[in-house]
Amino acid sequence: LARQATMVTHNTDEAVRGAQAVTAAIFLNRTGHSKNEIREYIESHFGYDLSRTPEQIRPDYTFSATCDGSVPQAICCWLYSDNYEQAIRNAVSLGGDADTQAAIAGSIAIATPGWTIPQAWYDRAYAKVSEIFRQIMDNFAERYDVCKNFTINTNGIKKNKRNINEIIPHYLRNEMGYDIYVPNVFCT
Repeated sequence: LARQATMVTHNTDEAVRGAQAVTAAIFLNRTGHSKNEIREYIESHFGYDLSRTPEQIRPDYTFSATCDGSVPQAICCWLYSDNYEQAIRNAVSLGGDADTQAAIAGSIAIATPGWTIPQAWYDRAYAKVSEIFRQIMDNFAERYDVCKNFTINTNGIKKNKRNINEIIPHYLRNEMGYDIYVPNVFCT
């Protein structure tokens, strides 16, 4: 599935390998594998060197729009963090393609059991989203009872949603009958 989704916009072997590595990290993380097991799997199956800490990467790092220049670095930002916020801060601190690295590190981090997005971050981002998109997000969260451990205001009623990690893997069936994996990006 990672290959098919990636080929639409990033039609290179390098991009597919990067997407598969990130997908594997998220899946293994959600299924209870340790950081060391995930590191070993990614290194052996995708050829990435994940031994460097963000502190070791940072001095020589420059912008790179390539997967090889951002995926392993983003994974390292998660590997060498203790919570969601630290993973994001590690990724942004590298500079370069910081938004991509933070998205990758954050997607893996939120799959870590017990890690959550800081409520203040969620509240600030939610406040910036247009009303129509808030309705879409709220309807999705309500319909599938997923996505956040956050208190949300839906039609004036505050509710706490289940953490997505409690129900992963979670699949939806689209109109054409294909199983569609609901990645974390829909929930953050």
